[in-house]
Amino acid sequence: MLKNNTCSNAHFDHNFLAQAFRRNGYSNLPFHPFLVIDTVHWVLYILVKLFPAKICKELKIEYDNELAHSAAYDAEITQKYFVRYLIILN
Repeated sequence: MLKNNTCSNAHFDHNFLAQAFRRNGYSNLPFHPFLVIDTVHWVLYILVKLFPAKICKELKIEYDNELAHSAAYDAEITQKYFVRYLIILN
């Protein structure tokens, strides 16, 4: 079972994006909130709850500790290991 203390909150991110869309004149995000996938929880569960740096090391993805924890870099890294893991699963 996953603990609730991991450093990811996809629903928060979804709400944040929804607010930004509304501020810019769009009524809704182009996807339903039920389709939100918290990729960090998913990958951490499958890889026995490793940290992003360790996940990247395991999957041979370059990880820069200097850039870590910025929203853009974390999103980019999460996308990379999510896609890499989907490739592995197939």
